Amino acid sequence: MQIKNNIQDLIIQKSLASKLKYIPEKYLNTPADISEELRKTIDAQPRDNSVSHNDEIAKISLNLAKQNNISIENMSITGVNCYKVKPAVINKDYKDILIIGVHGGGYINYPGVASTLESVLLASTFGCEVLCVDYRQLPDYPYPHGLNDLVSVWKNITKDKDASNIAMAGSSAGAALIMAFIHRSKEENLVKPAVLFLGSPAADLSRDTDSVNVNEWVDNVLVSYDEYMGKIAKMYADGLDVRNIGISPYYGDFSDFPPSILATGTRDMLLSATIKTHRKLRSCGVDAQLHVFEAMSHCQYLASPDIPEGKELRKEIKYFFDKYLK
Repeated sequence: MQIKNNIQDLIIQKSLASKLKYIPEKYLNTPADISEELRKTIDAQPRDNSVSHNDEIAKISLNLAKQNNISIENMSITGVNCYKVKPAVINKDYKDILIIGVHGGGYINYPGVASTLESVLLASTFGCEVLCVDYRQLPDYPYPHGLNDLVSVWKNITKDKDASNIAMAGSSAGAALIMAFIHRSKEENLVKPAVLFLGSPAADLSRDTDSVNVNEWVDNVLVSYDEYMGKIAKMYADGLDVRNIGISPYYGDFSDFPPSILATGTRDMLLSATIKTHRKLRSCGVDAQLHVFEAMSHCQYLASPDIPEGKELRKEIKYFFDKYLK
């Protein structure tokens, strides 16, 4: 009789759980098998996205460039602010290669030198030149200004350089902008880059993904949809449908996309957007890799140059790029 009652209790509990709209409060443990550097990052308090971190990131970028003997040269290409990020010693295997870096920051953060952080890390990893595009951003420049800037720079660069020697790399909003650029390049019959890195792409800015809801207040970088990501999406869309493929490029056609390597973390609010992008690329026959890091919130592979998971990811990016760059 006791066994029967226990089974009935279990059935009732499962039935109630299936009807719950909210999960009970729970403690988030720190996994044992992650690096100490990442542990400190994920144990940090939720980020305050109401304040600017631009000066801090710019300082980190400059210090990192100095430590790795990398120059950062400001330049204008077709009126678009850019930075040439170049190691003092170029890897002979990459002397003809160019990576175009498209920075993240929710279409509103990290202008100027702060835009170069990921580009400096990539230049150090590959030993090649990276062109960082400091595209126009919110609040003054919603969609499609930033995309237009990237297209303009691309058209100029590919006048003299073979697209088969060019990769594009970016994280978050930068990754989404790259995806939107590929959609635009198909519309305008432009040549496309040889290969892409899409780090935790903001490919779907709607609230209709699982991880936006499940990882809200778990992700200590993006933190909240209503308080940050949703507000940015509304500003960036500027009255357009947020599912417009230039704004949420996940909703576009992925056939003929360049080979792509993607990355995210299990606590990332954009985990679902990254997974969905990867699955859609694969379903269209595109060579695509997905790397998911334990307990990592949004783009925390960039939180510090010393995070081992970030170094591991950049090695994976290089392995993948090596297959497609001449």
